[in-house]
Amino acid sequence: MLSLTTNAVTVIRAILMDIPAMLLTNRFHVPDAAAIEAVDGELGGLGPAARTWLGDTVPIEPFRLWPKGLHAFMEPLLKGNGYLDAIARRELLDEEGVVSGLEALLHDPAARDRLAQDRARYVAATGPATWRRSRRCRRRTRCSPPPGGRACRRGPCEGMPVMKTPVRIGLHGHGWWAQRFLLPPLLASDEVEVRAVCGRDAGRAAAAARENGIPESFDDLDTMLEKTELDALLIGSSPAAHPAAVAAAARRGLHVFCEKPLAGNAEDTARMVRECAGVRTMVGFAQRWHPGIGTLRRLVVEGDIGEVRHLRYVAFLARRIDGVLHVLLRTTVEPGCRDTAELGPTVRANPHDHLASDRPDEVPPYLRYVLDAPRERIRYDVVQSEEGGRFHHARNRYVVVEVDDAFPAEVPPDFRWAPLG
Repeated sequence: MLSLTTNAVTVIRAILMDIPAMLLTNRFHVPDAAAIEAVDGELGGLGPAARTWLGDTVPIEPFRLWPKGLHAFMEPLLKGNGYLDAIARRELLDEEGVVSGLEALLHDPAARDRLAQDRARYVAATGPATWRRSRRCRRRTRCSPPPGGRACRRGPCEGMPVMKTPVRIGLHGHGWWAQRFLLPPLLASDEVEVRAVCGRDAGRAAAAARENGIPESFDDLDTMLEKTELDALLIGSSPAAHPAAVAAAARRGLHVFCEKPLAGNAEDTARMVRECAGVRTMVGFAQRWHPGIGTLRRLVVEGDIGEVRHLRYVAFLARRIDGVLHVLLRTTVEPGCRDTAELGPTVRANPHDHLASDRPDEVPPYLRYVLDAPRERIRYDVVQSEEGGRFHHARNRYVVVEVDDAFPAEVPPDFRWAPLG
């Protein structure tokens, strides 16, 4: 398994499944094409593929974690961390080193054995029992059932305990997210049984049930909960439907897994928490089981790094052009994306960090327009928890500022005006 970021979920999955993994990192700051020769000299020569990619991609920053804000925040936590010993590492721009590393990973028994030992040490030292139980079998023959359990479908699992009675689950929502990300792991597990699926469209719900081998389908949640024996409800429907679905499940004593965001405002969220007081609940935050996030949570809980508070601005500037409302989008290219750009907010930044920097070039364009906007120009201003819930006390301030005609219509090449609708 090959990855460009330490915090990829696939990296920890590879470690837990005892699969060799290689991480490509970059220690060079390459602000422009002129700096490429310095990298060439330090590496003793850039390979043709690395040189071409670098020429098409500059500027690039040093990275081992994505995004850059996460890199700066968590990089100190990785010093001396056994997690990195369980992964082969190579310099992204060292083309020869990457090729030789991959060859060793694939064909050198000694190198593979060393990595296997490092993976085992890491899991034994830091992985909770649930990680070890979740390891999937890798050989192709079936295993003998452990005492009191059943053999798993995918082969021998080193005595992995399996629940005698699968958890009976109902799925609320049959859209692309539910079918692509929620159903596959449920259907692959011996420990759960998807009994029914429910959605607003009876035909689509029936099709989702038929395609995935689910016994029943419904177009009304209350009907599904009344007619189907369930232990838990997994909610993968649109956010607007979450509060009612959570309440319906909790009234019947069902455990609840709800995708993020829980609700559209704090009041609904607080009410949902109160309604679920007697059942087990979980929100589908990304990277919940990632070891780096787990280490960070432990440090926060134990008070090692004090109280963490973070507020980031996510802002759009808007103006009327020929009578049509436009928003100013910024195009960004992340490491590893050669021909794809992301269209994002005008400003996405932590103002305190940027304004305190001694490098003016690091201050995002238009940040001052957002911070100094007069109240009458602010069309939207709300603080919400950061998407994904990755950080304790992390908040984003979402702002829309409508600028006047004095604001320049000509913008830098990495910005674009786009109409709404």
